[in-house]
Amino acid sequence: MNMVTTDIDNLAGNDGISNLATQVFTASKKIKHRPRILCLDGGGVYGLSELLILRRLMNDVTLAANLDSPALPCKYFDLIGGVGMGGLVAVMIGRLCMVTSQK
Repeated sequence: MNMVTTDIDNLAGNDGISNLATQVFTASKKIKHRPRILCLDGGGVYGLSELLILRRLMNDVTLAANLDSPALPCKYFDLIGGVGMGGLVAVMIGRLCMVTSQK
């Protein structure tokens, strides 16, 4: 147990957990909006329905922001994650910056 505490102290700095908590709190103050989180789950019909809903959402964002090209989920969401096939889709739209619809 002492080794775990020492490792946390080394990661967080000299003050340990309190310093880490201060850093997290300070970083959260810099965010000017509520974080936008997209969580995708599963495949099959669930994966298809998620993509259809996401396509509609991105179309609405494109219209609301009066953009010339489709809004990218990777530019709109702060965190994109998923499980199973949803994880693959999360990588495709989050890391590879793929669009949900083509014009």
